[in-house]
Amino acid sequence: MDAPTESSSLLPRAELPEIHHPLPALMPYVRGLPQDHHPSFQEIKFLSLPEASASARAAFGLLALLYLICEPEEPLPRFATPWDEWQELERRQTRHANLEAAVLRYWQEFEQDEAEKDLEELLWTEFLLEGDSDKVLRVADYLANPLVPSALLTQASIELALLRAWEQGVPTRCRVVETTEPPILQRYDSITTPRIAHAIALGIQLFYMYQIAHYVLWPNIITIYKAPGDTDDGDEIDYISNPREVFIVIFSLSDLLARPYRRPQSFASLLAFLSFLLSFPDTPKPRTTPFSFLLLSLILHTFNLHFSLLSPTLLLSPSWILPLVTLYRLLIVRVLRPAFYFCLPAILGAAILLSTSLDDINLIVRAPLNTISMFSLASAPEETRLTSLIILGLAVAMMLYLIHGVATLFPIVIAPPRRPISPWDAYDREIGIVARRTFVTALLRYSEPYFFPATIRLMVLVCVSLPASIIRLTGKTEMALRVREGVKSLLWRALIGPAGVLISLIFWRWWR
Repeated sequence: MDAPTESSSLLPRAELPEIHHPLPALMPYVRGLPQDHHPSFQEIKFLSLPEASASARAAFGLLALLYLICEPEEPLPRFATPWDEWQELERRQTRHANLEAAVLRYWQEFEQDEAEKDLEELLWTEFLLEGDSDKVLRVADYLANPLVPSALLTQASIELALLRAWEQGVPTRCRVVETTEPPILQRYDSITTPRIAHAIALGIQLFYMYQIAHYVLWPNIITIYKAPGDTDDGDEIDYISNPREVFIVIFSLSDLLARPYRRPQSFASLLAFLSFLLSFPDTPKPRTTPFSFLLLSLILHTFNLHFSLLSPTLLLSPSWILPLVTLYRLLIVRVLRPAFYFCLPAILGAAILLSTSLDDINLIVRAPLNTISMFSLASAPEETRLTSLIILGLAVAMMLYLIHGVATLFPIVIAPPRRPISPWDAYDREIGIVARRTFVTALLRYSEPYFFPATIRLMVLVCVSLPASIIRLTGKTEMALRVREGVKSLLWRALIGPAGVLISLIFWRWWR
């Protein structure tokens, strides 16, 4: 007799999704290419692929070229003479130039071909890396790589296809795994497009920053100590907890687990987590080192928000706003940061001297307790007031610097262009290329199936990854995969999906 099973309309079917292979895996084809041979469009066109469309064939050949041009090269060996080293460098540069020319030639042949073209299929069709591997590659995955020829990224047709994917989502027909979900669930999942997923991630990040700002404005100043006669343990701290401290700790730890190598956002989350860890079992108090960590974390989160992939500017038209953001970021990286490092010793010495000289000055005039009413808020700590002043001063100074830099270095911003240009290249072509790559990076991140923002990845780790890993240790690999995909999709549909539907309904006309 068969064992009873549980089923739900939100859970995937018991069997694993069926994987079909209309195209061969990428690596066997790449390894079979002769030395220094670059596949042409006509060669791929007449390749024996009976189940593939014309655009899928073109995507396969283009992906092979992009893989060759972006694959990491081996480190330079120790050469006997500088001449041998120079020859090896010349050989690698020549190979890269030949591959760039092959990519552009391939694209020109694709444009001139008379067959019906589907750019979405060209960019998003998935190909298995190996025949027995579950890793897939797409042409779009390589467009953000600096090694890819910029002439390919600046094609107007590719720009339109990427913007369409940002607003309407990646077509599911391009996936190598056939979905077994009911049509109503597929429609429900498709509502949360990459643009809406970014808005959800931004909202969660702003809520996280709000909790930190609320704490530094009104921290837990009073600590309750147990009386010696109340317990046998003597003096103990009665730790006071409330939801905002719990949110800060969970969000900061989740952000660290999601991107441990990305700075400065990961460093800002690390400071927030350390501020509570070093104060445990108490909470950070003003005029302590942990409280200073929390203040510094708020500063880093505030300024990093403008230049990260969580930037609110992505809510606007990417082709209009991203070039300006890229210009600002390049000005900071190439001009402001070197100048800051150059002046850092003098600034640090002056700050220490000023801090020491003002050590005996009380900056806060404390009001009597009887003047505090139910309609007034408690005074913020003096460190918070000073931090707020620093943030305001830095923001005004940065704004003036950026305006001056743009007006001085890029007069094209003020003068109208003499000829029609792409909105991506409004400031400079090189800046436009960097802005396009930034947009592709954001698109790839927020178009991941069942995307979870970094600040709630801890829930995914506990509810999805940990149970799947335990099941995999028992040798049940297929069950682990089924549990991982099923629970992850169910968790996403319960947490992220409703927010996506709500945003799409409220801002329906704007999202269009």
